[in-house]
Amino acid sequence: MINLPIIGKQYSKRVNITKSTSRNALIHLPDDYETSDKKYPLLVFHCGSGETTVGSGKGAEALLTMGPARLINEGNKFQIRNPNTSEIEKFIVVSVQQDSTGYVLSPEQIVYIWENDPLLKDRVDTDAIFITGLSLGGRATCYFFEDSYADNCLSKVTALVPMSAQNKGTDSYSFNKINELGTPVWAFCGTKDDASFLNFNKKIEAFVKSANVTWYNAGHSGWHEQYKKMELYEWMLAQVKRNVKEPPKSSPVVIGESDTDDVEAEIIINIKGPAITESTTLQAGNITINYEIENL
Repeated sequence: MINLPIIGKQYSKRVNITKSTSRNALIHLPDDYETSDKKYPLLVFHCGSGETTVGSGKGAEALLTMGPARLINEGNKFQIRNPNTSEIEKFIVVSVQQDSTGYVLSPEQIVYIWENDPLLKDRVDTDAIFITGLSLGGRATCYFFEDSYADNCLSKVTALVPMSAQNKGTDSYSFNKINELGTPVWAFCGTKDDASFLNFNKKIEAFVKSANVTWYNAGHSGWHEQYKKMELYEWMLAQVKRNVKEPPKSSPVVIGESDTDDVEAEIIINIKGPAITESTTLQAGNITINYEIENL
């Protein structure tokens, strides 16, 4: 049994982002997490500056004001229909609280959470890992696909959803890595947002080939309305690409002479037109074929 404090219907704990550094987090687990050994889709949310410990003056409870943690507190269990399979997928949701209003977690630090936390390790479906965040957290999300930060982390995520991503003025962005991998991005930005936010999202729209930007009628806000839309999470699951093995191709049966005296073969014959007989014997060289015509 998991023995952790509960805040807003989620487990509250410190998660390591390096071996020696940790941050507050709220973690939502599927209802069958403790009774199964299944692996689940993972959604990681990076908070905005208003939800940091410095910006809010609060601990992990500040995460309940925005994003997926708020939805879970309001009763959303994050059980989402997968449009590829029509099955219901149950998400693990990790909402991380940054300490500072000026710095974000790096991609390496975010990846460290699910690869090392004892509650999450080995329980995440590595084909279905999604990163999102708003404002300050939107910038952290974008770092996954910006060349200066991406390194080897981009290949570990399935899709990215930055909300009103904040452009740090000193950053010079390039997007070669994501254009090479084609990792899906669905970005959101208000049409009345500040110029720096607008310009950065326009840059994403123009230069990230796998990105789509949704522009909505608001300023630097409106995130809750976007996170409420279940089609966002259905879109995430639609990006999951499983390795499907092609079924083996059947070898054709050649009727003719044979070096063996007895050959047995099962042949499916589709006959159009009137039935001949219900059972027939064919002789071809040394091969005798007995077949029956069914369902005529």
